[in-house]
This record gives sequence, structure tokens and C-alpha cells, in this order.
Amino acid sequence: MYPLADAPGIVKGTGVTVDGQGGVYVTGTARTVNMTFFNADGTSPTGAFVSNLDTDGSFIAAYNTAGVRQWNTRIDKAAASSIDARNGRLYVTSRAVGSPTLVYNTGSSTSSASIANGGNAAMASAWTQAGQHQWTALIDGGLTATGIDADNQGNVYFTGTYSGTPTRRNAGGTAAGTLTAATGNAVFLASLTPSGTFAWSATLDAPGADTADSLALDPINNALFVSGSFAGGAMTLGQSAAVTTPPTTASAIGTSGAYVARYSTAGRLLVSFVQDGASADEANSVAIARDGRTVFVAGQLGAITTAAQPFFAGSGNPVGFGLTTSNLAAYIGSYIVGGASVSLS
Repeated sequence: MYPLADAPGIVKGTGVTVDGQGGVYVTGTARTVNMTFFNADGTSPTGAFVSNLDTDGSFIAAYNTAGVRQWNTRIDKAAASSIDARNGRLYVTSRAVGSPTLVYNTGSSTSSASIANGGNAAMASAWTQAGQHQWTALIDGGLTATGIDADNQGNVYFTGTYSGTPTRRNAGGTAAGTLTAATGNAVFLASLTPSGTFAWSATLDAPGADTADSLALDPINNALFVSGSFAGGAMTLGQSAAVTTPPTTASAIGTSGAYVARYSTAGRLLVSFVQDGASADEANSVAIARDGRTVFVAGQLGAITTAAQPFFAGSGNPVGFGLTTSNLAAYIGSYIVGGASVSLS
């Protein structure tokens, strides 16, 4: 195995995805001014050198199944975190600082596009699978953008965190309303049309520092799963503005809780469940089986002092985990999700 890229500064891969034709796409961060991309055999092809990077930038690189680099691009003043390939497009989340310049670079061909925002922003970008930037929508004032997925119709869903009352900005920069004011660091879940216009957004908010750690799309049942952690008290799980039913609350008995929430692709909360150990809990990654009902969650488990202590609660029903832990532990769990219930399997 050879490095994907090398540079004098710090380079880190943060996301990888594949398409149906065998293409492999990688994104990551690059705190350096120069980068060289490599093939799997250790050679560096023509055009694989990127210069004059901002010292706080990101990259996207495409490889074939043999590990040969096809193209690479950079995003200045932004930290990329996740990537997805669908419908002939790439979708990338990143955290922007200032006004990022997106630069497409392959061989001798270079083009750029500037995106204005009022400071920090959580961005969702669409690119062709040949590396051409198409559009970027953002939460102007967002803190992080951590997960992204798209359905077969080209609708895009992404999640992250924010504070205050940030402005949603469609592709092109036009304002599209604001998010609900956060009590601490809140979580957003948002939907974009195929052209980068906001369709809806929902806020998940507890008084403390909340995180959005993973997003997964269930295309069979037109549903989304978002997972993370919350602190400081009960979390309010909001819905899109078109949903008139009251929001749901979730609470934990420890210093924090971990949540998994299932939403319809129209922004309606379907069901949520909470991991409730006696100390810091995390739900860092969520995946959905092909049956559309079995959900797998991996993360950190807080101390369980009694075997009957509630671990996950679906629709308010506690479930004993059946074991005890003396301290923090890693875990993976599978859960059967019904229309409005969750059971531990």
C-alpha cells in the first residue's frame, strides 16, 4: 500500500465512497501548501501535484479500481468531512472558514468558483464524477457538516451542528430562511433539491453541546437515520416546518446520552431511541441493512451499573442491556425498527 497523497504539512483522509462503475473517491483535509498524489504502485501521474493550497484546505481525488489516480481537486479555506457518490454526481460536506475558493485541477486544466458567506459555514457541495464543481449550499454560521447522502431522484440530505440562529443559503447564495435558535450547540438535518435549493430543515437541540456523527439513507422506506450525542438535559427533536405535530423530547440519566432518530425524507420524525448509560455515551456510526428494518449502531457505551439499567429506549420503552460495564466501552448493536417502535436484537 502506498500513500494517497503526501505533503510537508498534515494531510488526513476523512471520507471515501465508490460508484457503480468501480470509481473510488476520497476526500480529506490538507494543512499544507503543496500536495502530491500517488498511484497504488507508488508513481505520481502527470497533473497530480497541487500547489499554492491555503494552509487550511481540503482535497477530492478520484481513483479507478486498480488504484490509478484519475483527477484531483482542492477546496481552499474549508475542511471536508464526508463524501457520497450517486446519480453520476459526488456530494461532499465541509466546514468553511471565510470565503472558500473551490478549485478544479487535473493536468493543466484549472477552474475556480468563489462562495461568499458570513464566516463559518456548514457546506454541502455537488460535483460531477469528472471533478467539476456544480453547486454549493450552506448553513451560514454552521459549526460542522458531518454526513451527506442522496436519493435516486437527486435530493440531497446532510447534517451537522450550529449555534445561534444561522441563515440557510441556497446554491448561488440567496437566503432561504433561518434555523431554529439553538440553546447550545444544536444539530441540523436538512434536505436540498437536486439543484441545491433548501427543501426543509429540522433542529435537534439539548441545552449542552450536541453532535451529529452519522447520517444514513434508507431508500426502501424513504427514511433517514441521524445519530450522535446530546448533553445538558432533554433533547428536543424538531421536524420540518410542514409537519404540524409537536416535537418529541429525549432524555438521559447520565452526563450525556446518545440518540438515533429516524425521519421521513419529508422531514417528519418517525421514531427515536436513546442510549442511556451512566456516563458519556456516543452513537458514532449508523448503517441500515437491505431489509430497511435492521439498523446497526456503533459507538461508545457509558458505564452500565446494573444489568437491568435502561440502555436503549424506543418510544419511551426502556430496554435492559443485560450486562454491566465498569467504565467506557465500545459497542455495536442491531435494532429492529417498526413504524413507531424499536426493539433490541
